[in-house]
Amino acid sequence: MGSHHPTPLNAKKSKGVDILHDPLWNKGSAFTEQERDRLGLRGLLPPVVNTIEEQSAHFLNRMRAEGDNPMAKNLMLQGLHNRNETLFHRVLVDAIEEVAPLVYTPTVGLVCQQYSHTYTRPRGLCLNAADRGNMSVIMQNWPASSCQVVVVTDGSRILGLGDLGANGMGIPIGKLALYCAYGGIAPHRVLPVMLDLGTDNQALLDDPEYRGMRHPRLQGEEYTSLLDEFMQAVYRRFPKTLVQFEDFSSDKASGILDRYRNDYLCFNDDIQGTGATVLAGVLGALRMRNQPPEALASLKVAVVGAGSAGIGVAQALRTAMLEAGCPSDAAAASNFYVFDKDGLLGSSRAGLTEEQLRFARTDLADGLSVEQVADQASARADPAPHPRASHPGPRPGRWSRRPRPSSSLASRAARVPSRSRRSEPSARGTRSPSSCRSPTPPPRARSPPPRPMSGPTGARSSPRAHPSRRCRSPTARSSRRRSATTCTSSPASASARASAPRSRCPTRCCTLQRCASRR
Repeated sequence: MGSHHPTPLNAKKSKGVDILHDPLWNKGSAFTEQERDRLGLRGLLPPVVNTIEEQSAHFLNRMRAEGDNPMAKNLMLQGLHNRNETLFHRVLVDAIEEVAPLVYTPTVGLVCQQYSHTYTRPRGLCLNAADRGNMSVIMQNWPASSCQVVVVTDGSRILGLGDLGANGMGIPIGKLALYCAYGGIAPHRVLPVMLDLGTDNQALLDDPEYRGMRHPRLQGEEYTSLLDEFMQAVYRRFPKTLVQFEDFSSDKASGILDRYRNDYLCFNDDIQGTGATVLAGVLGALRMRNQPPEALASLKVAVVGAGSAGIGVAQALRTAMLEAGCPSDAAAASNFYVFDKDGLLGSSRAGLTEEQLRFARTDLADGLSVEQVADQASARADPAPHPRASHPGPRPGRWSRRPRPSSSLASRAARVPSRSRRSEPSARGTRSPSSCRSPTPPPRARSPPPRPMSGPTGARSSPRAHPSRRCRSPTARSSRRRSATTCTSSPASASARASAPRSRCPTRCCTLQRCASRR
C-alpha cells in the first residue's frame, strides 16, 4: 500500500473517466485515496493503491516475461505510453540500458516496417499534400498551448531501411520519448510530425494496409513549397519552438538545413548531431595522445558511408580543421576519403549531390576499396629513400674530418691543460670543487691594485668589474661593493677567511681573484 502522494494531481476541469482516458493525466493504481475522492475516481479503479516504484517493477517483470522478442516488448511499451505516460517515462529512467534499445534503435526499425499493421492509437500530427493552404489551421488542432521541440520526418530515409513513407512516424515518436525521459522535457511540450508527401516504395503502395498517401513522392518546387508552408505554420503557432529534421534523404537533408537555418531555430540530427559527437570523440582522442587541438588540421580521415550522417561528420570535421589552422577549404577537404557501397567517391562518379562532390577525390580513381586507398596513402606519406641515404659512410671531402698537421696537433696539445692544471683556478676567478677541498691551494698571482680615480670631490671611486665578470643579481651587486675593497693580504681579510665557511662562491662578485664569501 502506498502513502499519500506529496503533490496531488491538478487535473483542472477533468474528472472521472476523462482522466483515466488521458495518458498525460492517468496514473492508474497510483491515485491516492484523497485524489480518487476529489477527482471522481472512486469505484473506477481497483482498491489497491500502488506507488510508482511498485508500478514500474510490476511492468518490467511482465515485459521480461516476453523473452527475446523485442517487437513484443516494444508493443507493450507502446501500450503503456498510450495509457500512462508518467509510468512509461519512469520505466525508461529506471531501466535505461534495457528499455532504450526497445524504444529507439535498433528495434524502432522493425517497428516502422510494421507500423501500418500494428497501428492502434494516433499520436502527433500527420500532414500531406492535400493539406496545402490549410496547415496553419491544422496546427490549431493540436491541443497543447506550448511546444518546446518538434521532430519532423518525411519518411524518405528511415535509418538504413530507405523510403518507408508514412510508416516512418515511429522515428519522431521514439526520439521524443528519449528526449522526455533523459532530457527532462515535459511530455505535453513535444510534437511528433509526419510529412506524408508520398513514397517511391512500390511494396508500400501495393500493401492494402498501408496508412499513407498512395502516390509517388513529390519533388522539386512542389515539395519545397509544402515544406515552406509547414515551417511557417509551426512558428506561427509556437514561435520559440525547436524544429528537428529527422531522417530526410541525403539529396535533400543538407539543402533543407541550409534553406531554414538562418530564419528558424532548427537543426538536423543526422548531420549536425552526429558530426558534433564524432568531433568530440576526435578531440578527446587527441588529448589522450597529448596532442593539441590544432593537430586536427593534419589528420587524414576515412568516412565509411556517404549518407547524411557520413557527410555530416565530414562537414563538422572540415569546419574544425579550418578553425585549427588549415589554410583553405580545399586543403581541409583533401584530408578526407569518403566511401559508400561502391567504394571511394571520385569526382568522375555521376549522381553525386553537391555536398558529396565537395569531398570527392580528384587524385584517386573512383570506386577504390579502403585497402587500396590506404596503400596509396601510405606510399605517398613514406616516399622511397634517397640513394645517398644508403651510403655506408660519410662522403669524402664533406662529412669526413680533414687530418690536421702534426705541428697543429702539437700546439693544440700544449694549449690544453693537464689534469693537474685543470684542478687549478682559472684566470676568471672560478675554482673547481677539487681545489676548494684542497687544504693548501697553489699560490696564485695577485691581481694588480685598482687604478685610483678621482671624482668631483677628490674621493677614490670603487673599482668596477669587467662587464663579462659583472654579476647580474641585485644581491650580488651589493656583495660586490662590499668585497671589492677587501684586500686578500690584509689581517682583517685573513681573519674573515678563517672564519668564513669553505664553499664555492656562487657568483663572480668582484674583480679580485678571491673573496671572503668564496672561501
